[in-house]
Amino acid sequence: MKTFKSGMAAILLLMAFSVTQIMFAQGPPEPPPPNGGNPAGPDNELVGGGAPVGNGSVMLLIMAASYAATKWRRRRQKSKAGERTKKIQAGHTLSILAAALILVFQAHNLKADTFTVSNLNDNGDGSLRWAIEQANATSGQHTINFDVNGTITLVTALPSITRGYTIIDASSQWQGVWPDGAPGIVIDGTDLLNTAVGIYLNGASYCEIRGLHITNFAADQCKAMLTFNSANNNIIGGTGAGMRNVITNSYTGIELRSSYNTIIGNYIGVAPDGLTAAPNNQRGVYINANYDNIIGGTTEAERNIISGNTHYGIYIAGQNTIVKGNYIGTDKNGTTALPNGNDGIIVTEPNNTIGGTETGAGNLISGNTGDGVYLLAANNNTIVGNYIGTDKNGTSALGNGNAGVYIAGGANSNVIGGT
Repeated sequence: MKTFKSGMAAILLLMAFSVTQIMFAQGPPEPPPPNGGNPAGPDNELVGGGAPVGNGSVMLLIMAASYAATKWRRRRQKSKAGERTKKIQAGHTLSILAAALILVFQAHNLKADTFTVSNLNDNGDGSLRWAIEQANATSGQHTINFDVNGTITLVTALPSITRGYTIIDASSQWQGVWPDGAPGIVIDGTDLLNTAVGIYLNGASYCEIRGLHITNFAADQCKAMLTFNSANNNIIGGTGAGMRNVITNSYTGIELRSSYNTIIGNYIGVAPDGLTAAPNNQRGVYINANYDNIIGGTTEAERNIISGNTHYGIYIAGQNTIVKGNYIGTDKNGTTALPNGNDGIIVTEPNNTIGGTETGAGNLISGNTGDGVYLLAANNNTIVGNYIGTDKNGTSALGNGNAGVYIAGGANSNVIGGT
């Protein structure tokens, strides 16, 4: 009976471990939306894919193995007959088998693959398309890197990324001396039809996209980058050498249809030199009806340059968006106008923050053809700590074409300025 209990205990540990892995196989649970609102995505799905196993799982493995070994040692000491020894050994074998199964499961979930793009072809082994397909088909954490540089001219749109924890990292191919220079990998959508997307995160959370120049997705409703269907907690860009994405000459630069994403360190509507307009036709960044996205940061490395776009620099149609530390409507130096053709920022939903009181949180919103910031029927927004209509030092005029801040459509309870 004791032998049976020993084996069953280990099996129960295995079952508990397996249930835990199933529960979290698609990543950690997302934080709830604000005010009890509807989570991101049309079906309220929480999709992440391939979560790595944490220290808790390792501890469970150790506990199971330790438990089995201790029970075996104590009972063997009590054994006085060969038959009893055989039974104890059988129980020990069962316990060790359970622990071994846990180890196999652990190793599977810790699997991390690297897929290297070795050519500039549209498809086939070694292409970017192939690398994305491999990452989508394999569980675990994945990195797609490059040992080639140049332009990938797409014949058809790339497959969407559906596996969470996928990193596309072209930073190693950066051309020139950082922070100057240009991405070494260019993804060109010139030949694609309407609605095509350059890099499409579809239900894939905790991904990172670094060091790409995505351009010429200019047909109607195309996007250089899109997050959709609860593709949450992703990072577009980065602060390290070569991590800047350059997003140019597309219908929309970056569109977020999901929540808790961060856009940092990119040039959007601006050529790689940071001085020349390369406009996205509609919006540089479009926050489409979701929550808690962050554009920029408080350091120079986190700053996005969102300028030169044909219409809006940033269009916010979501809530709890934070826009901080960016240059919107100027070049990278913050001294010369590189206007967005309409407003620097337009906001149509409540509870967003533009700027902030912490050091470095203020945006430079200057040089735009329309308003610096336009609040259209949008309540309870905060605009604080920004330079609007000046250069980066606040000492020289660099005006927007219309108002610095324009409030219309019955917008109320907004805060402009403060200490």
